[in-house]
Amino acid sequence: MLTNILSNIIGTEYETQINSWRERKSGEISKVAMSIIFAVNPEAPLEILPEGSPWEDCRYPKIEMLIYGKTNYIGVFIREKILHPKQESPWFLVSKHDSCWRSDGVNKVLHAFREHLINISEPFGKNWYKRIEVDDDLEAELKIVEIAAREDNVRYPFLVTKEN
Repeated sequence: MLTNILSNIIGTEYETQINSWRERKSGEISKVAMSIIFAVNPEAPLEILPEGSPWEDCRYPKIEMLIYGKTNYIGVFIREKILHPKQESPWFLVSKHDSCWRSDGVNKVLHAFREHLINISEPFGKNWYKRIEVDDDLEAELKIVEIAAREDNVRYPFLVTKEN
């Protein structure tokens, strides 16, 4: 239930503060994304950990969720991060829909990691998320991820193997 509530809060904030329905409807192209970074506990089954590496060697594991859509199709992407040693996994597409990106994307991630989420890791001033201006490099990277997900069925392993 709490994952549904948090998913609703995230979705509402995205639609009202980042990429409003009126802007998408008017045909304006948004180049702004929402980034939310969650701290996860050491038992989280992250793919980024080196084979056989004990958690003591990897500090501050995190999941970053990026919500972005230039038009009415909204993409939900995730990647893993470790701050020490500093590593990031590639982005994975979780969902891209016009209407059900909240349930197929945001809620799916929150539900899958529900036992591992500790907090929203990086408060950005008064906001619990960060507005990101999507530059051409990031947009190209996300496009490659979308194509891989569509054509090669590349998915984030934890979300594929877990019962959600």
